[in-house]
Amino acid sequence: MMLKSLLPLVLCTSSAIAATSLPDNRHIVVKGEAVVLTAPDRADITLEFETVKAESVQAKQQVDEQVNKLLAGLNNFSIDEKSISAGRIFVEPNMRYDENDNQVKDGFRATRKVKVSLKQLSLLDGFLNFW
Repeated sequence: MMLKSLLPLVLCTSSAIAATSLPDNRHIVVKGEAVVLTAPDRADITLEFETVKAESVQAKQQVDEQVNKLLAGLNNFSIDEKSISAGRIFVEPNMRYDENDNQVKDGFRATRKVKVSLKQLSLLDGFLNFW
């Protein structure tokens, strides 16, 4: 009878010992947490220029004028040439659907992306208002 009452006690203690994650020999346990807080040091701004005109040359010329206006104004914000990345200009037919769900060419669409890295964050509001 006493053996029956000791059996559950032995089983419970042996399972508790087996559940520990600590090794039997000497050991060192290290636990830590860290948080790194940094302030931003630049703003990357991507602008996309887009226009639709009747002729492809007109669409390209208007996008070129808009990009040139932006590039001329960047001197006011101390942005050097290495901080500007301009993608290729894309000109494609602009398609729309008429009332009968037929595709109709509606001129030409020209698009170009320009990425600017602004390193003086105090000038960010002025840059966004400029453009």
